[in-house]
Amino acid sequence: MTHRLFLYGTLCDPELFQIVAGCPLGATAGRLRDHKTVWADGESFPLIVAAEGEIAEGLLVDVSGDAKARLDFYELGFHYSLQDLPVETGDASTPALVYFPTPGAWAEGVPWSLTAWQNEFGEMTREAAIEYMRLMATHSPAEAAAAFPQIRMRATSRVRARKTPSPLALAPQMSVSN
Repeated sequence: MTHRLFLYGTLCDPELFQIVAGCPLGATAGRLRDHKTVWADGESFPLIVAAEGEIAEGLLVDVSGDAKARLDFYELGFHYSLQDLPVETGDASTPALVYFPTPGAWAEGVPWSLTAWQNEFGEMTREAAIEYMRLMATHSPAEAAAAFPQIRMRATSRVRARKTPSPLALAPQMSVSN
């Protein structure tokens, strides 16, 4: 069975999608009318919110049951839930599942930018997602989400270590006396 999803945020990043879903991102452009995508104020992820007259741009994907289970694990522990809504592609409309934040969980920030997220948070988030998805075998989504701050700190440290190599060890200054 396949599931149609509308993605509007970090999962539009092909690398992150592959880490989380366990398959490549094959998508078509989609639009969700009367919604907009914004940063969660002070956070590193987006929110989709109702906004009359606005259009949220994103990607429409068809995924297997296994990929959907992985995506649910990644999203649902962070106070997101699925809603089935009509998504536009070209001149047509198709029903799709959309991950919506719990109302009031976060304040709305400025308009979302995937490019800005990729530049500032992409590498760390991808690194954290690798470790996070390993928890799927042993943790509920809520338990994994509770561990996320520590996962994110470790990911940040690994990314920083790759970018800033350790200084070379100084060779000992030994002399030989006769």
